[in-house]
Amino acid sequence: MLVTKAALDLSKSNHVRSVYLLAETAATLFSKIGFAPIPRSEMPQEVQQSVEFTTLRPETAMSIALNGFSRALSERRIKMRELDNLRTADDLNHSSR
Repeated sequence: MLVTKAALDLSKSNHVRSVYLLAETAATLFSKIGFAPIPRSEMPQEVQQSVEFTTLRPETAMSIALNGFSRALSERRIKMRELDNLRTADDLNHSSR
């Protein structure tokens, strides 16, 4: 999640208003930090024309977005801390088996 935090912090510093992702297995994880599902057809044309969208991610990948990014930043930081705590607890549970 450090990479995600760094990418979102960079986006904020560049005044990005929305962040879009295609996720095959991590959509639930990203929903915990504020991303919400959107129809692929509603993603911006620039995203739909990207290499990732057209060739690297299959049709089964879920499209998700974090809109109102600047407004959601403080809430995202809280969720990010909660998510880090969940992942740490999950790692501890797996290591004790």
